[in-house]
Amino acid sequence: MHPIWAVSELVDTIAASLHSDKKSLCMLARVSHICFKGAAPILWEELDDIEMKSLFEILFVKSSEGAGSLITSSSCNRFVLYESYVVGLKFTGNLDRKSHMSLSKWIQNAHGLFSDKTNCWFPRLRRLRIVEHSNVEGLLLPLQFILPTLKEVHIDVAYPDIRTASHACILSVDSLLRKLCKSLQSLRAFSLTAFALPPNALYEASLLALFSTCQVRSVRMSLVTFTDAIASAVSLIPSLKVLSLEEESERSAESQESTPRCQKSGPLSVKKYPALKELVIIGRPTAVKNVLKSVEARLDRLTISLTSKHQDQPERITESDYLIIAELVAEHYPRLRHIAFHATLVPEDACLQLSYLKSLCRCSGMENVMLSTANQGIEMDDDDISAVAQSWPSLLCLCFYKNLASTHKAGAKQISWKSFVSLRRHCPRLELLAVPSFDASKSLPCPGPMPSLGISPGLYFTMHSPPEVSDPFRAALFLSTLWPDLHLISGEKEEWLGICLLVGFARQRSQLVKLVAALPGSLSPPPASFPEFFD
Repeated sequence: MHPIWAVSELVDTIAASLHSDKKSLCMLARVSHICFKGAAPILWEELDDIEMKSLFEILFVKSSEGAGSLITSSSCNRFVLYESYVVGLKFTGNLDRKSHMSLSKWIQNAHGLFSDKTNCWFPRLRRLRIVEHSNVEGLLLPLQFILPTLKEVHIDVAYPDIRTASHACILSVDSLLRKLCKSLQSLRAFSLTAFALPPNALYEASLLALFSTCQVRSVRMSLVTFTDAIASAVSLIPSLKVLSLEEESERSAESQESTPRCQKSGPLSVKKYPALKELVIIGRPTAVKNVLKSVEARLDRLTISLTSKHQDQPERITESDYLIIAELVAEHYPRLRHIAFHATLVPEDACLQLSYLKSLCRCSGMENVMLSTANQGIEMDDDDISAVAQSWPSLLCLCFYKNLASTHKAGAKQISWKSFVSLRRHCPRLELLAVPSFDASKSLPCPGPMPSLGISPGLYFTMHSPPEVSDPFRAALFLSTLWPDLHLISGEKEEWLGICLLVGFARQRSQLVKLVAALPGSLSPPPASFPEFFD
């Protein structure tokens, strides 16, 4: 064996680079004892149902006579070693009925054998996820893994296969919550997304007990389970930093194949959340507006995912909805520094225009703004960009995204070269800019004098659909004059590939000029802009 495999630091680096390649990690673990020590903690760190079954198959060895399974001294030692590496478990319901019953029986037996022994039953377990289980067995199986070491618990209840299963799901969720109350004192993150379960006094009482016991930092819930009583209990948690409220699952909101389903949520009264810094809202316009009206906090970060799709009560997204939501955000959260706004639209919905969100300009400390749409584009012009640039002088990131299916309507508003001048002049700290496209047919404006930071400002600039450019050389010089340390990412159009090369040359030249200027007796650097070159 090559001596390189005896260097533990190098083996750890190799193992870390293979984090997502479990097949290669498994092969690495078999090379030597040092390789095993580097690969095993990563290999067994996160397990789903199928991988859990493989773990328990190590403990319960098939008998050579075919009469069931048995536990040997070797299999016991291997199981205790491997499960000591497990940090997260994820129950997804991906096993067939027979495999699920076998795993359930093994877990029950192993829990009886090891749970009362110190450091023998998943001693490092920190995260427990139950994803889209709609049967009682799937919801109750994780009960054996609710341990005092847990820091995160996430329960995602899928829609029951039949209506009569709803009450069974309620009872199962209540059992999980009661076990959490008894076992956990140091829980830091909790989520319960149960979009098909109606409000019920049974699990609501367990939720109230949980929130009064655990000082969680993050809570994620479906709006149907976030009743006014639950909201009151959550608002009293002094450690709460992140609150996510969803009328439907994030996966459903993004899905193009299915229409979301969810129960109608009840009204919420205004509550103060003294420590809350981040709020996430997913749902139809009415639900989003209700949450914004009810949550009083000094937010630092806000994420809104707006959709009109709904199986029972669809809502069309109108211009008025955009205006009201922006006004509520500006009124309630003037200290906001980060906002992400996404709209999943259908043809009947109003197109998102940047001017509809102009109320956000009152949040003068904004640093990161991300606007995105699905199925339609985002309309904006130079005046819109100028307004936000002047209102947000501390801006670091400004990104406009659309999915590949989005189309740009003929005659819709577009920005031009002028917008880049506004951003450079008013947002000197800008580091990341992303736009779908822009109108490059207009003449290049003169950049003029720009504020100086003492260093050449750098920028990562991404375009999804670069426009046709008649003079790549002038375009490259224009962009490099604005941002000497520009990194341009613009697809594979031939003229833009040339612009990227020219911009890269200008960036290298700028760095060289700075190095030369720092030398004693060097000549003064050339001017930052060339007014006579531009129209």
